[in-house]
Amino acid sequence: MTLPKEAELLGTNSGELELKGSGASTVVKLSTDGQRRVAALVGGPSAESSGGVYLGLEKVRGTFDAAVLNTYINLPEDARPADHRDLMTESVGLYGLRRASTLQGENKSPGLTFLLDITQILTELLTSKSLNSEEIRVTIVPDRPLPDSITIVVGRVSIFTTSSA
Repeated sequence: MTLPKEAELLGTNSGELELKGSGASTVVKLSTDGQRRVAALVGGPSAESSGGVYLGLEKVRGTFDAAVLNTYINLPEDARPADHRDLMTESVGLYGLRRASTLQGENKSPGLTFLLDITQILTELLTSKSLNSEEIRVTIVPDRPLPDSITIVVGRVSIFTTSSA
C-alpha cells in the first residue's frame, strides 16, 4: 500500500524505527508549511470538510506476525500507555508481516503500510494546547512485549493530509 495520490506530506521522522520489547518512540518534524496546515486543518472551522490528517507507518517489516501495535500521539516519555488511553490513535495487526517483508515476485517494496486517521486526537491536543506545532511525538507499543529475539522495523513514520486546501 502506498500513500494516496492526493496526499500531501506534512512531516516525517528521521529514519527507520526499531521496535523491540515494549516498543519505541520517534519524533515527526513538521515542515513550516506542515505546521501551518495542521493548525488550519485541525483547528479551523472547516476542518471537517477540508480532509483529514493521517499517520503513516510505512514499510513495516519483521518476522513476527503475532503482534498488535498500539499507536500514541504525544505520549510523555516515561509514561505508562495504559494511563493515557486518550492519546491512543489506533491499533494495527501485523497479520501477514513475515510474507510482506520478503522480496518476492512483484513485491519490490517489502513491508506493510498502515494509514491511521489522527485528525480527532490532533484536534483535542490543539484545543488543550498540548501539541507542539513543530514536531509530534509518535509512540508505538505492542499489545504484549515482543520476545527478546524479535525486532520489527518501521521504515518511515509520516504525517500527511489528503486535503487540497
